[in-house]
Amino acid sequence: MPEDREWVKCSDEKDLYRYVYDGWKVDKVLKDGDITYTDTGQKMYYKGEYPQIFLSKDDRIKALNFGWRCYYLEGAELNFKKNER
Repeated sequence: MPEDREWVKCSDEKDLYRYVYDGWKVDKVLKDGDITYTDTGQKMYYKGEYPQIFLSKDDRIKALNFGWRCYYLEGAELNFKKNER
């Protein structure tokens, strides 16, 4: 049976430790049921069996997605840049 390309490997503890060791700071940990806000200020509930961990370093933000598999559109991690305002 062929592999399902819709799902990819998620981040794990090794990824988290590697980034922290490299100077990334843990900013937020979202767990199932936590309230968060979108960039436009809309209230949102995090729904997931596994946490999502947000890290920052300089002007970069990284969100690590944990679990046994992640949907390919999000992948193991999401990468953003902070807006300069």
